[in-house]
Amino acid sequence: MSPQTLFSTPRDFEIFYEREVSRISSLGEDKLLLGGHPNEFESNNCLIKLNKNCVLDRKCLEEEAESGNTGYSLTHQIIYWQNFRQMRCSKEYDGLVKSIIKEKCRRVYAQQVHLTKHYNIDKNILDLFTEQVAVCGMEGFGEFLTEENRQIIIDNQMMCGCYNFSVNSSSSEAPQTSCMYDAHLTSVAALALTVHLKYEALF
Repeated sequence: MSPQTLFSTPRDFEIFYEREVSRISSLGEDKLLLGGHPNEFESNNCLIKLNKNCVLDRKCLEEEAESGNTGYSLTHQIIYWQNFRQMRCSKEYDGLVKSIIKEKCRRVYAQQVHLTKHYNIDKNILDLFTEQVAVCGMEGFGEFLTEENRQIIIDNQMMCGCYNFSVNSSSSEAPQTSCMYDAHLTSVAALALTVHLKYEALF
């Protein structure tokens, strides 16, 4: 991991943010959370194919390159390209993949700012928010690795250390002895916090 920034200046972000928001501002919460390709089935299918000796399916490449998507569709695209790079499917495309991931994380960040400005980080938003921090934070983009973001994730941790979809679980009056947790949210939260710790230790 090396420290990076998504935007060279505050004005650079403002221009990009305005352009992205003009495209998504009319969308409802459900479309902000998941809109466009790949959907969950398509994403899983493409990752399975990729993990079988780097099979590059034409349909998958089209879905994973789509630029008009939102929410989980966008973070899942980044996960696909991270896997492509990790498996070293083609070293000659390393520079291109790096550029693709950065551009998609720019869009993720703009969408995250929009969501947190206009929606409470409730049970519907928390999982996506945490996945965004984890996926793009892994790339070393400092915009995601802020104390504010880390505190949001910590504030929603249950006393037993896991996560469910009851926001502000640590202060909930509900009994937590059973530690009923959500596996996906707990996993991405653990990854996000680990990335935060690594970033702080290194930089």
